[in-house]
Amino acid sequence: MMAKIMRFSINRKMIVFFLFSLFSIFTLDLLEVFAAEHNIQEILSHLYRPSNQAFINDMTIALDISIPAPNDAKYSSDLVLVEKSKIFYKNGRSLRTESDHWSTNISSPMSFPHHEKMIFINNGIDIWILLSNKLYPVKTVPDNSYTLYNEPLYLPFGIIRFPNERNIEKLYAISGTNVIDNITTTVIKIYSPTYLEEEFFVFIDTLRCVPLIITYKRKHYNGKDIIFKVLYKDIKTTSEGRFFPFRLEIYRDELLSTVVVFTSVEFNTGIDDALFPLAVPTERK
Repeated sequence: MMAKIMRFSINRKMIVFFLFSLFSIFTLDLLEVFAAEHNIQEILSHLYRPSNQAFINDMTIALDISIPAPNDAKYSSDLVLVEKSKIFYKNGRSLRTESDHWSTNISSPMSFPHHEKMIFINNGIDIWILLSNKLYPVKTVPDNSYTLYNEPLYLPFGIIRFPNERNIEKLYAISGTNVIDNITTTVIKIYSPTYLEEEFFVFIDTLRCVPLIITYKRKHYNGKDIIFKVLYKDIKTTSEGRFFPFRLEIYRDELLSTVVVFTSVEFNTGIDDALFPLAVPTERK
C-alpha cells in the first residue's frame, strides 16, 4: 500500500513538473516573440530619427531620376536624365508629385527627347493624373492591384507610401544580421499570407537609423520572378541631425535600371492642404 502511495506521489510530481516545464517553455516563447516584435517596432519607428528627432509628418523632396544609356547592346555607366520631380507628402494620407519627364529612344543618336509635365495627386480618396494638360481617368483608392510592397522603390523606405492602400496583412520578422561595408545591419523580413510568393528584406543600420539595402522579389505578369535591389548611398546628415540617403541605385535582376539623386529634402515644414485638392477636374483640356 505504501509503495502505491509513493508511486502515485512520484507520478503526480512528474506530471506537475511536466506541466510547469511546458508552461515555462510556452511563456518564454511568448516573451521572445513579444521582445522580437517590440524590437522590430522600435527599429522601424526610429528610422531617420537616430536621436529621437520629431516624427516625420510631412516631407518635401526634389529629385532627379536617370537611367543607364545603352552602349553596344550593353548598359554603360553613362546616365541619361529622364525626370526631375518635386514630391509633397503629408500625414500618411496625401501625396503630390510634380514632374518634368523626358522620354526618348536613347539607343538612337538621332532621337529627340519628348518633354511632358505631369502632376500626380493621391488625396486619399481619388488618384488623378494631369499629363501635358490632359486629364487621365480618375482611380478611386484603395486600388486592389497593389502587391505586398506598395511604397515607391525610388523613394526612401519607411516614409512615403501610397495613401489608403489596400489593407494587406503584413508580418514582420528579424531575419538575422548582415555586415555591409563594415557596418552591421539588422535584416527585417516583411511578408504576407496573401503574397507568399513575394519576398521583401530591408537591411537597416540601427546606429544611424537608416536603410542600406532593400531586396524585393515578386512575380512578373508572365509568371517569372523579378528581383529588385535598392542600394542606399551618399548618406549625409541633415540640419536636424537625421541621416538620409541622397542617392538610390535600383537594380532589376542584377542590372542597374534607375539612379535617383535627391537634390533637396525638407521635413515637417507644414505643407498646405491646398496642394491636395479634393475636387478633381471634370473636364479634359
